[in-house]
Amino acid sequence: MTRRISIAALLSAALVGCTEPPEKPHAPTNAPAAPGPAAVQTVRNWNFSLQKEGRTQGRFHGDTARIVAPREFDVESMKAETFRADGESDMVAESPACRVAMTTNGFLVTSSGALKLTQADGRFGLTGEGFRWDHGAERLTVSNHVESFLNISLPRTSPAPVR
Repeated sequence: MTRRISIAALLSAALVGCTEPPEKPHAPTNAPAAPGPAAVQTVRNWNFSLQKEGRTQGRFHGDTARIVAPREFDVESMKAETFRADGESDMVAESPACRVAMTTNGFLVTSSGALKLTQADGRFGLTGEGFRWDHGAERLTVSNHVESFLNISLPRTSPAPVR
């Protein structure tokens, strides 16, 4: 059975879990204070959809997501899909590890690692290392080892008549 979590529920869990650290027991006054490990929340099979103005703009999945701050996640095996205004799939992005930050305009995905991006219809794609994808500004920057492809269907021409 697939369980979907709304972005509001996920963000509420992040806010509750990340902003209120557990109380530490008080050490005796003559003992040095020992730093305790920070509580880290990890979500397995992380999924959510980004809704704006009544339509799905993006859908995210990751094998795991570690909550690093309210509205920020370190995601392993991330796969993101964006959608056009008509609801059809537009782009699919995959990265072995990245940070996803929810912004007021959408989302920001960054990583020093690999990125594979393909247009849903397969006509365009690219790979590279080190990227910053600002969905709200509609801008993708890939900094290293960038390779791209473009598949164009050329019109068929009939062979010239033989004379």
